[in-house]
Amino acid sequence: MGKTVDNVLFPTRNVQEEGGERRKHHIIACSHCPSEATARAATGAGGLGNEMLTRKFTRLGWYVSRSPGGHLCPTCNPTKERAVLTVVRSEPEKEEPVAQPTPVTVRDMSFADRRIINSKLEEVYENELLGYRVGWDDEKVARDLGVETAWVTELRGQNFGPARGNQAIIEIQTEQKQLRKDLEAFRAEGERLTKRVIALGEKLQATGLANAA
Repeated sequence: MGKTVDNVLFPTRNVQEEGGERRKHHIIACSHCPSEATARAATGAGGLGNEMLTRKFTRLGWYVSRSPGGHLCPTCNPTKERAVLTVVRSEPEKEEPVAQPTPVTVRDMSFADRRIINSKLEEVYENELLGYRVGWDDEKVARDLGVETAWVTELRGQNFGPARGNQAIIEIQTEQKQLRKDLEAFRAEGERLTKRVIALGEKLQATGLANAA
């Protein structure tokens, strides 16, 4: 009769059961701590195979290694630990690519640009003492011609003078203009009154009362 070969992956030993009887059990021992688990060995021919024992211990939470020194109990089982510690993280939202603004290419000032700007400045710029005429400035000239404001500023500074003239002179000129308007108004009023006096005189002559006056 041949010798019974013990199961190398799950060795057996006699274990005392609750009734006090000692029976042969397959043992699985944790390689990281003293924990053990047992499964009663089958008494029939062939006993429990490794495959069946593996399924049994796996259902109990054990990690069953292919070598006897690598088993892990449910507490030390890395698969179980990963299952507990794995946190489902939502993937960060992908940012939509931001369209980069197309760089605006500013063309260089041409000779034609210089001519039309200088011509317009001749029209709307008074002199270096007074600056622009009322209602005009660099920006308005640029809008009127459809050119860059910087070009107008450059040519006005080079060929004409400051955008704003001497403030004291401007104030004096403004006052002069207002006085002329007032004089025109007085002159008009004097003419109106003169015409009224003449009309009244003619009316008196018509009624024969001129001598009484």
